[in-house]
Formats: sequence, structure tokens, C-alpha cells
Amino acid sequence: MTININLLNIMPPSTHLNKELSADRIGILLVAAIPLLAIVLTFIPLSSNASIELPFLEHTQAKKVLVFGGFPSCGSTCPISLAKLQQTYDNYTKLSGKNDLKVIFVNIQLDTPTEISEAYAKSFHQDFESYSVPSKEAEHLYKSISMQTFPNNQSQPGHNGYIYLFSSIDHEWKLNRIFNTKVTQEKLLKQLLQKLT
Repeated sequence: MTININLLNIMPPSTHLNKELSADRIGILLVAAIPLLAIVLTFIPLSSNASIELPFLEHTQAKKVLVFGGFPSCGSTCPISLAKLQQTYDNYTKLSGKNDLKVIFVNIQLDTPTEISEAYAKSFHQDFESYSVPSKEAEHLYKSISMQTFPNNQSQPGHNGYIYLFSSIDHEWKLNRIFNTKVTQEKLLKQLLQKLT
């Protein structure tokens, strides 16, 4: 989503006539624009009502899926995030009494052998599933949920990663939330225990 804000629309009428604005005047106008920016950004949706089709969601019978994109040789972000998802998964299962949640590790290092991705995912939890992204699906994955991938023979990228929450409603998958990896296990759990629409 692109937001274009024309500063002329939020400046006092008198400033429209000035061809040159002093640094102080510009600074004041930018500070005045901050509340407006905050209001606009507050309403950027982190979810979508449109159905979404992704290969790693096709065959799961779960109603809710947490997805994390990473790669096995990732030094810190991936193991920390997957350990957090392990805690979330166990606590959700215990508190909800349901078996309707799946966690899927998506290996963003393209064309990685399936067994490598699977072994890495299951080293965090035996119930975790995995998906190795083939090169032919990289563009679709990026266009669908902005998940970036990289070639198998390329040096490892800087990696922040995101955690995606999907839900199945009337047999259609929808993206409910995108969390950065700094999200707490408690916040993830609270979101899962809420009714997703």
C-alpha cells in the first residue's frame, strides 16, 4: 500500500504563496504533519479479506497456521523465532484444548532439499511442518505475502523475518496478521485464542 501525502494540503493557506520556506518553517510543518501521519498509518491493514493461495497451505487440515520464513544456517533470528513458536504452539494446545493449529517453517533458501528443511523444523518441535521453496514459486511468494527468498548458491542475506498468521474460513485461507520477530509469545498466544475473522 502506498501513501502519498502532499504537504501543501496540510500547510496553512498563507504558506502556499511563499516560493521559499525557511528551515524553521519547514520543520514546524513537518512536526505538524506527524499526528496526521500517525492517524493514516494506524489504519494500514495487517490483514486481508481476500482469499490467498499458497502451496504450503494447500493440504493442511488445520484452522489456524503460523508461518515463519527462514533458513537452517540462520544464526540468531530463526532459532529464536522458532523456539518462540514452539512455546506458543504448546501453550495454545494446552489452553485451548484444540488441535487446530499448525506451525510451518518455510525455507526461503531456494531449492533446498526437503529433508533438510524438515529436519530443521522438527528439531524445534516434532509437530512442526516444513516447506522448501522452489525457484519457480519465489515470485508468487513475494507478490502474495512479501516473503523474500534467495538462491541456494548465494551468500546468506541479512534476515529479519516475519511471522504470519493465517486462518481457514469456509475452506478459504486468509491472512490475519503479520508480526515482526520481536513479538512476544504472550501476544501471539493471545491472538490465537481470539476468534479469528
